[in-house]
Amino acid sequence: MGEDIETLANIAFNEDRYDVSVELYNKMIAKNNDSDALYMLARHYIDGLGVEKNHDKAISLLKQSAKRGSLDASYLLLEYVQTTSQCCKG
Repeated sequence: MGEDIETLANIAFNEDRYDVSVELYNKMIAKNNDSDALYMLARHYIDGLGVEKNHDKAISLLKQSAKRGSLDASYLLLEYVQTTSQCCKG
C-alpha cells in the first residue's frame, strides 16, 4: 500500500469512513500541523462527520489553517462565520 497518509485520509473521507479520516487527519496535524489536515478536520466538526458537531472547534481549526496559508480555510471561515452566531459575538 504505497499511498501516503494524506491520500489515505482523503480516500477515507470520500468513502464516508469518517472515523478513519478523523484519525488520519489528527495524525497529520500532530506530525507537522498540516494546513490541509486542519481544514479537513474543521469540515468534520462543522457537519458532525465522525465527531460531534462543534462550531468553536471548527472555527479554531479553520483559523489555524488559514494562518498557515490555506485559501480554502480562509474562504470557508468567512462563509461559516457569516452563517453562525459567531459573527455576532462581541
